[in-house]
Amino acid sequence: MDILNNVRFFIPLFLIVFSCSNERKNSSQYMLVSKNTVGEEEYNNVYKRVNDTTGFWCENKLESMQGEIMWRYYIDSLLCFNRTKDRFITNILVPCQDKLCTQDEIKLLCGEKINGVWYFFSGNSTLAIPRENYQNDVHKPLSYIQLHQIALKEVYGGYLNDKGEINEAWFTNHFESIGWCSTCKTRDEFEKVHLKAVRDKWKYKTTSAPL
Repeated sequence: MDILNNVRFFIPLFLIVFSCSNERKNSSQYMLVSKNTVGEEEYNNVYKRVNDTTGFWCENKLESMQGEIMWRYYIDSLLCFNRTKDRFITNILVPCQDKLCTQDEIKLLCGEKINGVWYFFSGNSTLAIPRENYQNDVHKPLSYIQLHQIALKEVYGGYLNDKGEINEAWFTNHFESIGWCSTCKTRDEFEKVHLKAVRDKWKYKTTSAPL
């Protein structure tokens, strides 16, 4: 009976260790491919601009950043650039600090270079992450590492194809889907919609969330 119990406990532990190891491998591979595509200096420069921009959004109390204003947030260290170096996808990781919270958020953040200028805007998805699926204490926020590992599986999984090459269809799906525009046919048309999203972000500000 003890042997059977040990086997039952060993298998889930093995799967957890294997899963975490596999996610770390994916993270390293994704970042290596992305940095090799744009160069490490450009990667770091864009990452700094993303941090500066989201900080500026919070300082100006934009409504779309209400959770980030109220609680601590992280910009995921992984920026997935496309082959033409003019689009990337990352995430804002938001661990809710409210004592009543039982879930955290992963918010898609897109970057696009239009006419030589980088613009950042929210993607069309926010993932609510129930803590009970990842730890026993549902009132303790998930860590950066936990949220990053979840994003690797739930968001970044389509970045590379089976050959380890950048999957452009993944970017097309995120930047040129019907969720953005049901009548757009060309990239130029979608870019206009994205620029509108950048402008519209400033239309709504919150007064309820303290800095």
